[in-house]
Amino acid sequence: MPNEGKKPELEPEKLNMIKAAAEPHRMRILVKLLEKEDTITSLSKSLSYSKQLLIHHLEVLEKNGLVSKRRVENAEVYSISEAAKTIVSEVLKIHSRIGEAEGPEAGAERRMVTPPALRRPASPLKLIPLIIGISVAFFASARGILEGQPLWILSGTLVGICLYAIASKLIRYALAS
Repeated sequence: MPNEGKKPELEPEKLNMIKAAAEPHRMRILVKLLEKEDTITSLSKSLSYSKQLLIHHLEVLEKNGLVSKRRVENAEVYSISEAAKTIVSEVLKIHSRIGEAEGPEAGAERRMVTPPALRRPASPLKLIPLIIGISVAFFASARGILEGQPLWILSGTLVGICLYAIASKLIRYALAS
């Protein structure tokens, strides 16, 4: 045998293909393209991804030879390459074998439960926007009811909602940093 005692050599190009396909968003895109060729707009709707996210992942897949695009009238249509078909079919086979080995209950349980080590700790800062929004709406509504001014109720509620949205974004940005 020619490979006796030797480790098989892995081609860098194929390893890059596998690495690019291994990202979960990209794998979902490839599985969708396995069904049929598609446009960015259609893929965005069916996968519930933003167009920017989809374009980024499609560029990575195209750069690694997993998808190709062609122009049809005013749209770009993406299709999966033969190499990507092989990778996706192998991943799907492995996925089904794992599911069969664990049984249906274990698969559902695994999807629903996130290990504590992977969960983010809940931050008390996430309550601040809710408190701000509710308190502004409550005080404005109380004043509107006491003084018989329905505009206070309406404007207080709208200001409370806006403050909640702004504070939520600020805290989310602060926690992400």
